[in-house]
Amino acid sequence: MNFDIFDRQLLLYNRNRYRGLSEDYNFLYLKCANIILENIEIQNRDFDNIFEINSRSNFFRDFFAQKNFNSCNFEEICNEESIDFGENKYDLIINNFDIHFINNVPKFFKIIKKSLRPKGLFIASFIGDENLPELRKSMFYAENEIYKGSSSRLPPTIDIKSSARLLANAGFKNSIADLEKITIDYESPLNLLKDIKYSGQGNIMKVRSRKFFTKKLLKKLFEEYQKFYNPHSKAFPATFSIITLSGEA
Repeated sequence: MNFDIFDRQLLLYNRNRYRGLSEDYNFLYLKCANIILENIEIQNRDFDNIFEINSRSNFFRDFFAQKNFNSCNFEEICNEESIDFGENKYDLIINNFDIHFINNVPKFFKIIKKSLRPKGLFIASFIGDENLPELRKSMFYAENEIYKGSSSRLPPTIDIKSSARLLANAGFKNSIADLEKITIDYESPLNLLKDIKYSGQGNIMKVRSRKFFTKKLLKKLFEEYQKFYNPHSKAFPATFSIITLSGEA
């Protein structure tokens, strides 16, 4: 299995580069944060020691203000799968909108498992398989038209069954994975591309297309995306695939 897919330094560069725009393009992170919170509340349990990995807002810190809450951000750790978060320390560990860019997910899950107390809960959300099918299809046909072949511009993703299995293989009990598809209506495909870029979700694969994203390719992409235009909503749909994953130590 290849555990060297993503250029994490490029991810760090993108996060720093668009840091000032993050609040305006953070809607998916916040949507997923709300989904995680709903799943935590369903547990009907008290969590005293909480840790958030790769925090990007004060959403969870504010909610757990009366608890012992700690967090780290991406700039502090850069590679989640190569850091020690401690042993037998936390009742709850949260990782929101992050796993889809981690290289060695099995190793990461084992680190989380070690950091949790017995019966502690790990819960995460991330981009899953079949993400942005409209954009993928449009990009495929546009590149084939312009470059006579397609290339890797959208990252590979983990499917829902594999994510639960990976968590169970790391020693977690009661592994649960849920898939939710969120469709956003855009005035233009260009707005979707801006959301991807400025939210720090751009292509960071080490083996990625080196072909320029030319005006000609962009024009053809928009032409292909036009086929998904919804005349009733007068918008271009973009379907995000979000997996929420949880398990007990």
